[in-house]
Amino acid sequence: MIPFIYVHAEGACVKEIERPIDIQIAADSFIARGGRYLITLFADDVVQLQAVVKGHDDEPYTLNTQAAPNGVMLPFAVDRLVRESVRQMDMVQ
Repeated sequence: MIPFIYVHAEGACVKEIERPIDIQIAADSFIARGGRYLITLFADDVVQLQAVVKGHDDEPYTLNTQAAPNGVMLPFAVDRLVRESVRQMDMVQ
């Protein structure tokens, strides 16, 4: 399960999304290197996914963003986000 930080009006919690083992391993690698995944659900039922890392000033820096309708296309957006976040993390570290 890949943990996504979900911030909403009542606070924040962790939502876990299950993906195949290769995606899970890649996500675990990104998280172990200091990355985090965020999830936002908009009123129009669109989900925004973000891969963030701490910047040089300790402020969050977004490496990648994916958006998809909340439904059958969401897992594909998660997979793209994870693959791109790992690739981009490799480029900056």
